[in-house]
Amino acid sequence: MSDGDEIQRKGVVVGQADTDQVEYMHRWWPAKPEELANIRRVVRTWMAPFALGDDAVADLVLAVDEAVANAVEHAYGPDENGTIELMMWTEARALCVEVTDRGRWKSPSQGASMRGRGIQVMHAMTDSVLIHFDAQGTKVLMRRAFSASSISDASSPGGLTPVES
Repeated sequence: MSDGDEIQRKGVVVGQADTDQVEYMHRWWPAKPEELANIRRVVRTWMAPFALGDDAVADLVLAVDEAVANAVEHAYGPDENGTIELMMWTEARALCVEVTDRGRWKSPSQGASMRGRGIQVMHAMTDSVLIHFDAQGTKVLMRRAFSASSISDASSPGGLTPVES
């Protein structure tokens, strides 16, 4: 079983009732294309207990996949053995994701192409996307709030409760 195969759940929101659990996952993988399917599987498995609808899960898996695929493809040179770090956690009404690499930022190309839409996809699938890059690498932070329609069971774990409409 590789590092990415274990799912970790722990923590409590400081200052809130003991029933407001924070669910958290933090894993690393080699920055290799053959890891993408395993990462998608781990993300789906980690989200399963939250009773999110199929569309919400698919959107988040796609957003994470795009961020990870960008890091795999662009962050490291062909002879570098880099890593991808993935953190996911819950907030009271949202799921947050951070994808980190230790490579070099490459600005998205501006030319006409069928490729290069990963950042647009991340924005379309989540409520917010922040990208920070410096000499240490790149961090992509994404957040997705949940409405009552995206949660199939309002009593789901992790503090995910329906947003009032």
